[in-house]
Amino acid sequence: VSDQGATAVAALEVLLSHAYRVREPNIVPLSPDRLDLGAVLLVGDDAIEASRSPSAPFVHPYDLAGEWRNWTGGPLPLCRWIVRKSLPDEQKEELEALVRRSVTEVLKNPGPLLESHIVEHGLSCSVLDAEAWLRSCTYELGPAEERAGQHLYELHRELHRKVTSWRDLLG
Repeated sequence: VSDQGATAVAALEVLLSHAYRVREPNIVPLSPDRLDLGAVLLVGDDAIEASRSPSAPFVHPYDLAGEWRNWTGGPLPLCRWIVRKSLPDEQKEELEALVRRSVTEVLKNPGPLLESHIVEHGLSCSVLDAEAWLRSCTYELGPAEERAGQHLYELHRELHRKVTSWRDLLG
């Protein structure tokens, strides 16, 4: 796995263990000298680039959020904006409104921002491909996303629960 996306790594562990019944999947950090691995998890720009590369050594790309949706029927929340609890409510509301306005404005015309990002990071994807990816994301955290996040958390916690006595086996 790459060094990005801790939530994506947790989702991969849960999918491999629960959906695909892989017993004790061997998930290791990805490095340039480890491209001999049987499978890799790439996130963000790395995933977009690898999916477009004709020399990519992997023949079956999967969209992690798509696989999650196929298995659970729900969304896969991969990130969340958070603020300190101590921030005054008025400032929290202002920040939320600012983020909502920013997302709305970017989605109206994402081309210039995406073009700048592509150039700045030396990506080979087109603005249209990047826009398709951008629009495939959800920018709200509603009840379905909250439930999905809680479900992921519980399944991941279950995978990593340590058994310290027989009582732990009883749940």
